[in-house]
Amino acid sequence: MRYLALLIFLSLALAQPVSLVQAGGRGIHSLLWLPDGRILLGHHDGVRISTDGGRSWGDLYKKTDFEALSLVLGGNRVLVAGHGVLAEWRGEGSLRLLKPKGLPANLEAYTLNPKNPRQHFAWDMNQRLFGSSDGGQTWRKLPAQGLPPPDPSGTTMVHALAVGAGSELYLSGMGVGLWVSYDSGNRFTPLSSPETEITTLVVASDGSLWAGGIAGLWRRAGSGWLRQGQGSVLVLALNPRNPLNLLWADIQWQLWWR
Repeated sequence: MRYLALLIFLSLALAQPVSLVQAGGRGIHSLLWLPDGRILLGHHDGVRISTDGGRSWGDLYKKTDFEALSLVLGGNRVLVAGHGVLAEWRGEGSLRLLKPKGLPANLEAYTLNPKNPRQHFAWDMNQRLFGSSDGGQTWRKLPAQGLPPPDPSGTTMVHALAVGAGSELYLSGMGVGLWVSYDSGNRFTPLSSPETEITTLVVASDGSLWAGGIAGLWRRAGSGWLRQGQGSVLVLALNPRNPLNLLWADIQWQLWWR
């Protein structure tokens, strides 16, 4: 176990981020690395796709003000969620728009439980948490007890949801801190956060929790955090076949690879 930990430490220490070409589009809102190696990028006007590790990009779906804030893999489909956006992609062709029951139109974050792909979670623009137990067809508002009250000024907001290896639900955002729920979103408790401005959360294929923010890139270790990179991390994707292979975008919308 110690030998494995040493190998992971050395691989991270020796790895150097390499700046890639900007992916185009108006802003970068989300990234998703698929098991077949393709990478999806959500931006302000649709979704782009790369087949060469993020070095070049083409349009998968293009529409003005189609804000793809979240890209989530669920079985044989990718879910795309954002402001006025909820759609699915089956790996070929174009996106198909979805019309679920009980879910607001303007979503800030979306995730699902890999161990139970029918369990979905979404955070809306009005600072409410919603859950679905039928694969996203019907939704209900969840209690989300313990979270700070909604901020009408908009200075704090939730940007990230992620489900951990034990089906726990993580929630974070700008000025929000990091929170976890062990009962499917009914009650939350605070966790130690590497910084106050968390912009993205990703659970790797090995179960480790990664976070990105204005101050850097982080990996949770025990009850604390290990810094994995300097500089801002707006969105992050991890290679499902190698969780130490990363792609992220900074606040200047520049892509970096390690």
